[in-house]
Amino acid sequence: MYALRTSYDIASVNMSLGGGYFTTYCDGDSRKETIDLLKDAGIATVIASGNNGYTDGVSAPGCISTAITVGATNDTVDTRASFSNSGPQLDLYAPGVSIYSSVPGGGYDSWNGTSMAAPHVAGAWAVLKEKFPAETVDDVEALFDNSGVTVDSYGISRQRIDISEALGEEAGAGLGFVPVPPCRIVDTRPSGVKIPAGTARSFMVYGSDADIQSQGGTGDCGLSWTSGAVVLNLTSTEADGTGHFRVYPYGSALPTASILNVPSGVTIANATVTAICQPACLSDITVYSSTDSHFVIDVMGYME
Repeated sequence: MYALRTSYDIASVNMSLGGGYFTTYCDGDSRKETIDLLKDAGIATVIASGNNGYTDGVSAPGCISTAITVGATNDTVDTRASFSNSGPQLDLYAPGVSIYSSVPGGGYDSWNGTSMAAPHVAGAWAVLKEKFPAETVDDVEALFDNSGVTVDSYGISRQRIDISEALGEEAGAGLGFVPVPPCRIVDTRPSGVKIPAGTARSFMVYGSDADIQSQGGTGDCGLSWTSGAVVLNLTSTEADGTGHFRVYPYGSALPTASILNVPSGVTIANATVTAICQPACLSDITVYSSTDSHFVIDVMGYME
């Protein structure tokens, strides 16, 4: 990722992995050098704290002092999940119980773990960097530390992230997430026509069954017409080369940040939140790809 920093606008790196038991910082770990290089370049390394249920330590490499180490909270209340490691090295909390998302091999499932929590922080980090591009890793961490909900566990208090508050929005005044059963709105494979490298296509998020089916989708997903943004899962498949995807509101300028980096020939997915064109636009979102590729878009919910 460090080598790609000049090719892509990278805000954070997620590492949903770990092992061992460390009650103090483990800065002798050889991975610290790379984490420090990324931090100096303005890129946060977000790491899961581990799932052993430790209350006074975390796994490696989350024990490295310059990492952003993330524990998991429960799905109905803001308390530490029983499996989540917590120690002095912990930086933040995020939801990590019953997280419904795409899984290897295709389809969707609900999983638990700090590996589910860490990507929440990595994605939220990118949202804050989009608004505050000049902020350092320490600056962005401070925005999260000074917002959200305090979670206390065995004498250790850390914040469960809240993107709206971290962005400086009034608590409760931001958009709320409304989940929907995964619903396909775009699939280029039935047409046999990949999106050409360096081009963009626009699509409808709302519309009749016929409108959505004309894009390769299954039909109307029942989204609210008053929503300001949608939560999408974009999957690239059969890419002819290495590249990236960007998703943005129809009619807006092409953003600098990508939402999915694509290796050649690999099926890979990522979730994103994007605003939609308002009001009554010819299309709702636009997708740009830097490589020839098929892609699929599933709606996971909307913001209202």
